[in-house]
This record gives sequence, structure tokens and C-alpha cells, in this order.
Amino acid sequence: MVSPELSHKKHNDFDNLRICERDLSFDLRGKPFPAKSSAPSFQNAKRAIETAAQDGYFCYDEMFVWANALLEDQEQLPAWLAHRFPLIILDEMQDTFERQASFLTAVFPRNSDKIVVQRVGDPNQEIFDLPDSGSSGWNPTFGARV
Repeated sequence: MVSPELSHKKHNDFDNLRICERDLSFDLRGKPFPAKSSAPSFQNAKRAIETAAQDGYFCYDEMFVWANALLEDQEQLPAWLAHRFPLIILDEMQDTFERQASFLTAVFPRNSDKIVVQRVGDPNQEIFDLPDSGSSGWNPTFGARV
């Protein structure tokens, strides 16, 4: 049985480590790792991150690090995609996280004359109840073109 004083303490584990930059720097639950870089726990966490990345294991949200790195390295990517996909329909926008919406806007800019982006969604049908989801990515305006 866990003692009452331990049951109220917050424990962190490696499941909450996330790569936050292409150099494999990482955080823990969105905050800096709570140990100095010379600490054994930091070194273990760093080794875990590096091994997972080398073996190709990434969490869903870490893929935005690599997607944004690709956009930085290949500035013409949005133009190439607009040429290949001149009409984009983004369905279920009410369930889009802010990070997803920002990335989609970077890839498929709404101010481009070479692409039409149609976002479809109903903010009254949000299925996620998380701080970074839902109507934050919802924009009811159409802009200059419909």
C-alpha cells in the first residue's frame, strides 16, 4: 500500500518526456527538466530520448518538431504542395488543436492565390475537452475568397 504522503506527491516518468527541438532538447510535461544537465536523472532522460529517436520512436506531438524543421529547411514546400493540391478541404476543424491549426496554416496559407483552403467544422460538436483543442483553431471568417 502507498503511504498517504506519497500518494499526494506528483511523480514524473519518462512517458512525459517530449522532444521540443530538432537538436533533441526535451522537456517534461511542457516544463524544463527538473534537474541539472550533469545530474544522473537528466543523463538517463537524455539517453532515453536519443535512443528512442535513433530507433524511430516518437510521440504524436513530437512529429510537429520534425514537420516544422522540414518547413524551415524546405521553404518552397507550401508552394510545391499548393501546386500539387490546389484545393484543400480540412474537415472536423472544431477538433483541431492550435498547434495543428498553426501548422496547417503554414503549409496551406490562406492568403495564397494558388490554393483554396476550405475549413469545415461545427464548434458545437467538439469531441476533445483539452486546453489546446477545439474552437481555438476555429475561425468562422471566410476571408476575401470563399
